[in-house]
Amino acid sequence: MKLFLAYFAPVFLISLSTFAQVGVGTTVVDDSAILEIESNNTGVLLPRLDNSDRASLLTPANALIIFNSDSQTLEYNRGTAIMPAWVAIQTGATVTSNTLQSAKYTYDALAIANLNTTGGVNAPLFTTELWNDNTSLYIPNTDEITISETGRYKLISNISIQSSSSGSRKAPEAYFTVNTLQVGTFASTGYMRETNNHDTSSLHLNEILELSGGDVVSVRVRQAANGNLVTFRGAEASNFYIEKID
Repeated sequence: MKLFLAYFAPVFLISLSTFAQVGVGTTVVDDSAILEIESNNTGVLLPRLDNSDRASLLTPANALIIFNSDSQTLEYNRGTAIMPAWVAIQTGATVTSNTLQSAKYTYDALAIANLNTTGGVNAPLFTTELWNDNTSLYIPNTDEITISETGRYKLISNISIQSSSSGSRKAPEAYFTVNTLQVGTFASTGYMRETNNHDTSSLHLNEILELSGGDVVSVRVRQAANGNLVTFRGAEASNFYIEKID
């Protein structure tokens, strides 16, 4: 049965489960909807809870939706009633808040003189795009990538390197930077030398980072032991992967 409700008296609570479908502001309810609301001059106002109010909810249902007045975001419970996990449906004013969006890039033999310097260099891992699920979320620029939306991200970088000078030992290391500042772990090669087949190695980074909209991420490679020339091992043998997970 389809029921048109012209108004709701504030002293009554109506259970929608009593009816097959309910229309507010309309007499025609879409077959796929249990509730359809139509208006051209009003909106739907959800309960507004701050973090303290949200924490006091007793066994909030999975998929329960609220407006968080502290973070100014719509949130839903992705967890269970016993172990709720509140997730922002939309972060701030952005419109790209879908998770599980990723991008991957690789090095395409763009000339770079030396990866093993005391000052370090940003590895140019963004010269070739393998894919980008959301070009407004990930904005690459040769040796860095800008993130347009606040959230939690998984970052993976693999760099294949080779010794390009004989004799002296060398051991470059790598790390992620956010706005030029080192974050997370270091990746180190250990011993490298262009002799006795010690001339190749690799650097691997795997991190989950909290990033803010506008943050600039890069992979920094620098000298950790002796100097001398270290270069990329070859085209497309090094890469960078990023995925928004929350």
